[in-house]
Amino acid sequence: MSQNFLHIQKEYLCQVWSRRPEELEAALPARRQGDCFHFQAFGEPCELYREEIILGRRRLTGPEGILIALYANQVPNEPLQFHPLKSFKELPESMPYQGAFATHAE
Repeated sequence: MSQNFLHIQKEYLCQVWSRRPEELEAALPARRQGDCFHFQAFGEPCELYREEIILGRRRLTGPEGILIALYANQVPNEPLQFHPLKSFKELPESMPYQGAFATHAE
């Protein structure tokens, strides 16, 4: 089973490293040293290489590796916008659903 996880993880890592390293360094909350990105994941130091992910001192071959590789693959280039916050009813075309949630949420 872990071989299947490892295969999926490696596919995501290939997609991650298809981006330019400078672009990844700007997008990820990580510092780059050579061909490795260092950051915190699951409360431990994590190292993201082209072929593997090391969390703490162990090589990841399970679902945690997939999650980290998926995150690194999907991290956007532009910073996320947290403000101004929008309520559900301010979103376009949300009126039919807003009434059903308003009674339980407000």
